[in-house]
Amino acid sequence: MDWNQSGPAGPQGSPGAVGLTGPHGPQGVPGAPGVSGYEIVSADSFFDSSTIKITGVFCPAGKSVLGGEAVILPTVADPNSQSAPIMVRDSGPSGIDSWFARGSEIIPYAFGWSLMVYAICANVT
Repeated sequence: MDWNQSGPAGPQGSPGAVGLTGPHGPQGVPGAPGVSGYEIVSADSFFDSSTIKITGVFCPAGKSVLGGEAVILPTVADPNSQSAPIMVRDSGPSGIDSWFARGSEIIPYAFGWSLMVYAICANVT
């Protein structure tokens, strides 16, 4: 008999008790920067027949301007005044938290008009 030979494997033993939960793994890679908390802010100028109007809006604290727009509001006396000889020029973001626009008459215009400015504000990270 050769005492150096292994015999056949015995039967599988029963599993042991479940061990303790291990520590959490390392923090994952941060995601890409994002935008949240969208909000539209607006303001309008006085409704009169001034030849030049400048109007602007500021975002709430901590929010930045993503974009904006300015429009001429029509008069009650002249509902077609959106086609009036008035030019609107967005100045775009003034810094990161405001949007301004300027409206001016190209030729004298007798009816009243108003300049409304909108800005889209959001948290940007």
